[in-house]
Amino acid sequence: MSDSNRAFVAGGTGTAGRAYSRGFVTAGYEVVATARDDDGARALVDLGAEPLALDLTDAEAVAAAIQEAAITRNVIDAAARAGAGRLIYTSVHGADRRTGVPHFDVKGRLEQDLGAAAVPATVIRPCTFMEALSAPWIRDGVVSRGVLASPIAIDAPIAYVAATDVAEVGVRALADPEFAGATIELGGPRAVTYGDLLPMLSELLGRTIRYENVPLDVVESQVGSDVAAMVRLFNREGFAAEPDPAVGKLAVELTSVKDFLRAQYAPANATAAERG
Repeated sequence: MSDSNRAFVAGGTGTAGRAYSRGFVTAGYEVVATARDDDGARALVDLGAEPLALDLTDAEAVAAAIQEAAITRNVIDAAARAGAGRLIYTSVHGADRRTGVPHFDVKGRLEQDLGAAAVPATVIRPCTFMEALSAPWIRDGVVSRGVLASPIAIDAPIAYVAATDVAEVGVRALADPEFAGATIELGGPRAVTYGDLLPMLSELLGRTIRYENVPLDVVESQVGSDVAAMVRLFNREGFAAEPDPAVGKLAVELTSVKDFLRAQYAPANATAAERG
């Protein structure tokens, strides 16, 4: 959400929120971003943003999808009351169809709410965040055991996109009135499978990295049915989209998976992680 050279970032300490906060600060905006705790607030200060402790929804709400809907609708209503110039909403690829993934379907309904809102919005639909490839539960197995363990099938094509690239698209779209009311599909430079990732990681770490499948019943029991539904979708259809022509118009160069992995898994980084 933006008003002139001021930007408000809801969820400022999440993967996308941190990237948006950094991107807006770099572009010269005065940034206020919400933080859940003191650690998150300090991280936002380090980025150059002003942290705001704000409970965006009812603390007793227990369903993540319901919480997200409440949060986003509150932000939409608040933006209209505050006279904001534009909203940037990070949705997800596939939000315009029924996927059976609750988290995705909620985002689709929120896109409809944005279409009826008084404040013009730009919707960005990224595929999977590239940062998932360096999440602790992935990275630790790769570095310490030489195993890439995941419930996602080894041959499922996924278009990974870096959160920093999503934020860059959002920041540049905000400055261009052509993108008011636009929806931007944002896949990575190309879809890759875990089978493609294994030789990249093996080369970076100087040893063979193998794939290990995590059963879906384990996923469902440990992290819930929503994530399990998402994995089923990925395994059934893949999750890929070509970059929207808007990315070229906005002059954003998308990060390749290979470059991302090199930054995250270079031998020096891997050695440091092993030392703990």
